[in-house]
Amino acid sequence: TVSVLYCIVFKTMTYRLGVDVGGTHTDAVCVSVDGGSKLVSSHKTESTSDLIKGLVEAAQHCVDKAPANCVITSVTIGTTYFLNSVVQRSKLLGRVAVIRLGGRFCKTVPPFSDFPKDLKKLINAGTFDVAGGYNFNGCEINPVSDEEIAKVATEIQSDKAISGVVVSCPFSNVNPSQELYVKEQLVKCWSSEKQNMHITCAHETSSSPDMLKRENAAIINSSLLNYSSQAMQDIKKAVTSIKGLQNSSVFLTQNDGTIMTLSDALKYPIKTFGSGPTNSSRGAAYLIKQQFETKISETGAIVVDIGGTTSDVTIL
Repeated sequence: TVSVLYCIVFKTMTYRLGVDVGGTHTDAVCVSVDGGSKLVSSHKTESTSDLIKGLVEAAQHCVDKAPANCVITSVTIGTTYFLNSVVQRSKLLGRVAVIRLGGRFCKTVPPFSDFPKDLKKLINAGTFDVAGGYNFNGCEINPVSDEEIAKVATEIQSDKAISGVVVSCPFSNVNPSQELYVKEQLVKCWSSEKQNMHITCAHETSSSPDMLKRENAAIINSSLLNYSSQAMQDIKKAVTSIKGLQNSSVFLTQNDGTIMTLSDALKYPIKTFGSGPTNSSRGAAYLIKQQFETKISETGAIVVDIGGTTSDVTIL
């Protein structure tokens, strides 16, 4: 990146900025990268209904407190923004239609079966059972019916309230071909005004062998996509508006302890779910190592993350 090349050429100190955007408070820290992680500056501010405002304020204070010659190469943001929208049943959640392949073999437990009633009412835009599906070894149960897909596409196109579609198939974690084919057919069937509708294949959001888990993850992800589009634009605009961060790379934390780009978060906002307690756990492991000079695997720990909306407990 530009900032990294600048550091190499001019031999300046490099830093990273981390921001935790919570429901009640937003916290930011700046740490040095050279010679091990060292806290340089920090700031805490109350979160408001406009979460971006808190992000900008906290990040700006951290940058202002950092050394004058520092170059901040990246900004990593941890947020419960998307999780809270589901927990609080936000009206910004989109309505989702589910196309399940497998026909009569998959009707016992219909889509949305284990969703809370109020959430189901808010985002369920209808379900469609069509031919298709795979066995555990990846062999077809039945081929996809183009006629059925065309009929479903017409029905979805006529419903203006639908903001996203999920395509779910048994054992798509082994063979995703039918899900991808149906996605392609839907786009072909729709007029230009519907071709930009979000279509999520269940195998894209989860690799679990459990079809319901894949399907449920895809449904939640799809309901968040309109929401995430605006959120990612706001985050990018907010970070680049801060002096000293215009050339910094921007990342969001995931629930597996790693980070992802804004473009990935735009497509898979559900992967930020659970990132809060994951971030807390990683931080706790680091602090235990620093304070007691021992590995977390040797001592173990219980981490309690008490937030403004949810509380989470993890065991390390």
